[in-house]
Amino acid sequence: TSSYKQKMQGLSKKFSMIMPGQELLKLIESKLPNLKVLDCTHTGEHGEAIAAFEKKSIPGSIFLELKSLQNEFGCEFPNKFPSKVHFVERMRRLGIKKTDKVVCYAQKSQFGALRAAFIFKAFNHPDVWVLDGNLEHWEKQGYPVISVEEYAKEEGYDYEVNKDFFIEIDEIKKNITDKSEMQFVESRDVEGYNKDPPEGRKLNALPTHKFVSSEYHLGEGKCLKETQEIIKIMNQTVFALLFRIGVDLKKPITVSCLTGVMASTNFLLLKELGANVRIFDNSFKQWSADPSTIELEKYHIQLSLQITLRT
Repeated sequence: TSSYKQKMQGLSKKFSMIMPGQELLKLIESKLPNLKVLDCTHTGEHGEAIAAFEKKSIPGSIFLELKSLQNEFGCEFPNKFPSKVHFVERMRRLGIKKTDKVVCYAQKSQFGALRAAFIFKAFNHPDVWVLDGNLEHWEKQGYPVISVEEYAKEEGYDYEVNKDFFIEIDEIKKNITDKSEMQFVESRDVEGYNKDPPEGRKLNALPTHKFVSSEYHLGEGKCLKETQEIIKIMNQTVFALLFRIGVDLKKPITVSCLTGVMASTNFLLLKELGANVRIFDNSFKQWSADPSTIELEKYHIQLSLQITLRT
């Protein structure tokens, strides 16, 4: 009992794994090359954790998606301790080595930071710390925070969105009602395109569309086909799966799909072929969520009739 009391009396006021804010600030200001500061906010606790990190974080910190670190795909236990292979893969992706000094913190609750520290220690990382207090406490002490927008001002990170790549839904509506020369290219795979339209709709894509699945452009080994072969695919595409009407590369084109993923392939290829092409990035998901677009389906039916009469 006496030895236990002596041991308790000999303990420091703070646990040894706790790093005071002032000490972390000194490390950041010294630009220690192997310092890794991690926002380990548990996304299960705070659904907007990533968005909050982008608005405000400790300078130089990395967002550690604790959920992805803990989850092995298909596991029934959401916070299962990761396998060695799974953990190493995440560390390689984040650039965190055993030679790094790792400091964990969280935006509000510290449980995510403490869980992350536990996982690092369980994998025998020799230099793991937990910040004394959360991000709010750090900021109240007058220590600096930074936003992702401020990182964008640094040399090499000056990314800007090319707005010419995109077309918005209101402009699409106008092009359809004005019967402009704009061509709408649906890019989904055949299986997705052939699914039944949402309730209350006759179409599963934008009105007056031409169907050119992005999967048509991939050959053996999922390699992109040669340029002339892709041009041939564009020239031989079909309207309403019945009438052959090629995509005219000299006229403006809008590509879409269900959510924007497969349309990106058609966009990149058409762009390189010199076409005036834009992407409707939220694609049919946004289109079908807008009740006012239902009445525009009549333009698709009208065009079908015109083509039928011509043929």
